[in-house]
Amino acid sequence: MQSAAQELRTPPLPLVALVGHPEVHRELGVWASQVLRPPLVAIAVAEANDTVLARLFGAKKEPKPFAAPDGILKADWFLKQRQRRAAVALAFVDRRQPVARQQARQRRAQQQQQQQQQQQQQHQQQQLGQLKRRCSRSSTSSRSSTRSSQGAGWAGVNGHLALPLSEVDGDPTSWMRMLARLKAVREASSHRGAGMIVAVLHEGAGPPPPLPPDRITGLCNNLGLEPKALYPLSRGVLATPDRRQLEQALAPLGRLLLEAAATYYSLQATRIRQRRIDLTAALGSCPPEAGVASAFKLAVMSEFRQDWVGAVSQYQTAYSALKGVPLGRPQPSVQRHTEVTRCAEVIHFKAMMLLLHQGRAAEALAQFRDHLETFGPLPPSFSPAAAASHYGWLARQYQTASEMVAGRVDEATLRAHPDCSPRLLQMAAAQLAVRRKAAAAAAAAARLGAGRAAGVDPGAVKKGPFLGQMVLRLDGGTGQRDLSDAEFAEWLEAEEGRVPHDQAALDALTSCMAALQDGRHERGRAQLAAMAAHQHLELSNLTAARRLLIQ
Repeated sequence: MQSAAQELRTPPLPLVALVGHPEVHRELGVWASQVLRPPLVAIAVAEANDTVLARLFGAKKEPKPFAAPDGILKADWFLKQRQRRAAVALAFVDRRQPVARQQARQRRAQQQQQQQQQQQQQHQQQQLGQLKRRCSRSSTSSRSSTRSSQGAGWAGVNGHLALPLSEVDGDPTSWMRMLARLKAVREASSHRGAGMIVAVLHEGAGPPPPLPPDRITGLCNNLGLEPKALYPLSRGVLATPDRRQLEQALAPLGRLLLEAAATYYSLQATRIRQRRIDLTAALGSCPPEAGVASAFKLAVMSEFRQDWVGAVSQYQTAYSALKGVPLGRPQPSVQRHTEVTRCAEVIHFKAMMLLLHQGRAAEALAQFRDHLETFGPLPPSFSPAAAASHYGWLARQYQTASEMVAGRVDEATLRAHPDCSPRLLQMAAAQLAVRRKAAAAAAAAARLGAGRAAGVDPGAVKKGPFLGQMVLRLDGGTGQRDLSDAEFAEWLEAEEGRVPHDQAALDALTSCMAALQDGRHERGRAQLAAMAAHQHLELSNLTAARRLLIQ
């Protein structure tokens, strides 16, 4: 499966954006990916501005008029969902007393204590008579009551300092500044349905004190959140080395994040279905390209929610719809065929892998056979360069299937499906590598014989907006345009010319021969040895060819 992209080989995980207070991002990121089950992928955002928030949650766009799509699957859509599109924002606010304010209150407390000591000294020196003593007692009582009321007031302040907070419990300026930051995150996340949780950071490792009710109400009303979305979090808990203790302490937060993520992906699935209904109503019918894209996106949303059965069903629906995509008339277009087969490769790989993970091996092998029957045959109108490209694609299908079957299908199932033996699949991949080399050589000879000059600069060709499409950059970098079929064929010739076909064919044959050394496949090994010897003869390596033929 090494030929498949990394994002296809592993299931997608929900994304959570950690916004603000970067000092806690590392610990929470490790907890989300290594402790929490099912895991989450954390995206650290130190400072959230409009650009960053638009990249995380998507920018607001005006709805486009309904029209037939220009392609099948957006080239970057799947990777964007896995790496950049957050399902929930975890925004942090601090509950720490500002140092300057705390020091000022400490100085005022010290001054009050000094005044009290001076008054006590004055009281001891006053012994001037009954009247003076009475006046002194009255004055002292007044001062004591004043001091008591002041002390009680400061005790209340100190009691408030026991819940130190510069943002949530702070002055109106701090409160409004905090609300402005949180509202920006909430507005950016909510327009596409992403969730939001506010984590209030406390000092220490003990249980955090409850938030004041009026602040809870204010945050919920201003941000449109439920009270459970305000989560008190002690900093000391994040520093604990005990994995089990950390798991238990943050279990409520994990449940909140997973619930919000599942809600987001369910909402996205609903929007995808509604978009398809609206498109069908506007155009009178749903274009097959749109049907493929809708089912594929629904399958990905199911994977994010770990609904594996639903994901397989949607991938199979997408694959069935892909069979109805027109390839061109009267002859198939090479560009269109390349795009369709590239999309088929991705959808088939996801469906087959999920089937194998669920223990549905027979269905997975049936999916592979259907894949070969549908897109395996080479259109007769293809040029040698297009044939070489197709053989390379087909060899990759066999090689990937061989790796998938080898580790996940038991011997009993393979005996019932002998055509899907990993060794036979690997042999087919090696034989296709040889056929690809021959087709590429024929394409090069045809170009030399015709004396045709290259009309397309391969360096100016880049990937298009849809999977499997290529576009041509205009001179001066002023834009891009689609390739014509002739230009696409020339680009394929140039691409095949850069492939080291001689070494690739020998490597495929040698690898397959090594897999057949158990003595049970002598006939297949002999066929491969003969093919490898022929390849060495073409390279004038007579010694290696002789060694293979006499072994």
